[in-house]
Amino acid sequence: MALLLLSFVSLRGVTRADMEGARMTGQEGLISVFELVRDKLGDDGGSETHSPLSKRIRRLEALA
Repeated sequence: MALLLLSFVSLRGVTRADMEGARMTGQEGLISVFELVRDKLGDDGGSETHSPLSKRIRRLEALA
């Protein structure tokens, strides 16, 4: 249960960081960085503490 709660809190923090980064640098720039990282990794990069990059990109695109 503690791991589930920790994962949820961590994902919320990542989302907040993405939104703040988009506010400061512009969402297009952050999206292009995420796409570059995804291409370099060769996968979507999701983990227990971070959403997959495709989901993070969709969330930023929705701000437009």
